[in-house]
Amino acid sequence: MSKADTKSELSHIAPPTILIVEDEVIVAMLLKEQLEQLGYRVSGYVMKAEEALRRIEEDKPDLVLMDITLPGSMDGIEAAELVQSRFHIPVVFSTGHSDEETIRRAKAVLPFGFLVKPYRNSELKVAVDLALYANRADALRRAEEERLRANGRTLSALLNVPYAQFMLLDRQGRILSMNRPAMDQLGKDVSEVRGKPAADFLSPEPSELRRAKAREVLATGRPVHFEDHVFQRILETDIFPVFSQGDTVSQLAVFWRDVTKEKEATRALRDAERKYRALVENVFEGILVLLDGRIVFHNPKAVEILEYPSDGLHGTPLLELVHPEDRNRMNSTLFPEDDTATVEEEMQFRFLDRHGSEQRMETRRVWIPWEAEKALMVILRPLKNGKTSNSQVV
Repeated sequence: MSKADTKSELSHIAPPTILIVEDEVIVAMLLKEQLEQLGYRVSGYVMKAEEALRRIEEDKPDLVLMDITLPGSMDGIEAAELVQSRFHIPVVFSTGHSDEETIRRAKAVLPFGFLVKPYRNSELKVAVDLALYANRADALRRAEEERLRANGRTLSALLNVPYAQFMLLDRQGRILSMNRPAMDQLGKDVSEVRGKPAADFLSPEPSELRRAKAREVLATGRPVHFEDHVFQRILETDIFPVFSQGDTVSQLAVFWRDVTKEKEATRALRDAERKYRALVENVFEGILVLLDGRIVFHNPKAVEILEYPSDGLHGTPLLELVHPEDRNRMNSTLFPEDDTATVEEEMQFRFLDRHGSEQRMETRRVWIPWEAEKALMVILRPLKNGKTSNSQVV
């Protein structure tokens, strides 16, 4: 960047704003002129501490130049203490009094500067610039302290997470801390592993996978989610970046959870569903699977029996296929409030095909797992030639 560009860029930076608190109008006007000549912007001047607090609330100046001796119930020292504690705005005292007691009281509120009248422009500029710089440094310090407190609260919360293992690592993958579930799984206290590479406690293959994922988080600053296998267990793992100042990733928060039983249960459920599908697609009875009373699956025989096109059944409420006079009874028998029974006695209902012709059928119901939900399987057997059974007949 050229000097001309730098100068142009700096010219767009707003000058610091200063509020003058001075009980002598002529002195305040001269001070305003001095500050403006030095390149500062004066938001105004007031004569009383109470008025100064109101103006500060409204204008939020960058600095307050405060006379110590002010009319009213509050002097400049009391006002300065409120300004710095409530608004975190630096105060520079400007006073004609340099006696020991005044200086002692002024020092107690930790002002950002102290000017004894009369003072030269150079002294004023040094005092103001130093106060502004010190305040910026103090603001950064407060922000860093708050970040550390927030990180401490966050770390404390993470260390007490009961449902997952948690480990905090530095950029080199060394263990900084971990929660109780992680200690229990590793069989070690945090004091035994602090400062050691986390990879030392994993078998080589998942260790390399986790190192690769950690490098990805460090490079991109984005969290990753993955599964890996450790000691014949399936672990679901998340790695989150922990930022220090700016966009620098300083630490890694690693969560993992043993999902072996969940995966085995899901696999068993899918196997059961495949078996159900294979069975119902090849039997000689019509099979309908219902969720919330609607057909979510039907076998080829059901399509043949009901004489509906395949796409005309899916999503259709079963009661719409039943003769209107039989719907209330079907609703109370096939869909009772008590769904604990697995198999009901065979019942007969009249069904309507797509042409409106009625057909008597024997029906049974069975509760089954279906796509991780509890579904109702309805088995249909048509009664041919007006044949009836020993079951209940309408």
